[in-house]
Amino acid sequence: MLQCQECKRIIMDRTDDGGWKIRSRMILFDAKGKARAICPTCKAKVEVPVTLGAVDNLLPKVKLIIKS
Repeated sequence: MLQCQECKRIIMDRTDDGGWKIRSRMILFDAKGKARAICPTCKAKVEVPVTLGAVDNLLPKVKLIIKS
């Protein structure tokens, strides 16, 4: 179990079937590959043991902008 260091809310916990569950507003990945979950209660950034695979082929190189 992983808790927020600020408000002690559970961020990462085991599921009944042995898997893992992350409760967060969003997960941020920095350039070094570290992941931080944003606490849904107090919005603190909590480091979580998550890695990002190769996404270069999945994401477009140019940002897409939608004009209305």
